[in-house]
Amino acid sequence: TDTTPGVSLSTSAPVDNAEPPNWSKGVVHQERLFLDDPTQPSKGAYSELANPFVVKAASNYLLFSDGDGENITAIGVHANNVAWQKDSSIWLTYMPSTDPTEWIRIKSLSKYGSASHYAQPDYSQLKMFIGKRYGVIAGFFAFAGVDTQPDATALPVTAIYSESKSDKIEPEVFAFSRAGIAKACGIEYKNKLWFAVPTGVSTTNDKVYQFDF
Repeated sequence: TDTTPGVSLSTSAPVDNAEPPNWSKGVVHQERLFLDDPTQPSKGAYSELANPFVVKAASNYLLFSDGDGENITAIGVHANNVAWQKDSSIWLTYMPSTDPTEWIRIKSLSKYGSASHYAQPDYSQLKMFIGKRYGVIAGFFAFAGVDTQPDATALPVTAIYSESKSDKIEPEVFAFSRAGIAKACGIEYKNKLWFAVPTGVSTTNDKVYQFDF
């Protein structure tokens, strides 16, 4: 039994125990865990190098457009970037090394955010995702371009943007369930992409779409 009075201890209890937030989305890249923090929707968090259990509140957070009202809806890896997909935009953390002081935050040229963390399969140097803008599901889109090396004279410029892949099925896309779209999922299998999505008033995935590339 510890009977030593607290006032006699020489070291104060830590304010920051460096525990990860109560995250719901995460991805691993360059020996770190990148994750969301639902209590801070404008920020993304990352763990210490090779230690996923340590996320320092004072330093291990990245701010993405403070006050825009957008939540982080998906996190992925594209080329050498962590892609922070929000309600109506996509931000990139360009990582030339594992040193956070060398990372660069870039807003991509995508006009759409992502509807589901689980529906972003990779194929042919592209990443397909279900895009949305201001809460409206817009269709299937793909990150196009892999060159995010910042130009010496224009650091904010990036060659990554999103292009539509679902023009021919647009009426069906508009029938996707907005209430359940966050549960949509996608995989690559035998040179095809497969997406399971909820439609109508369903809150569970009840229809499968195939994209042959």
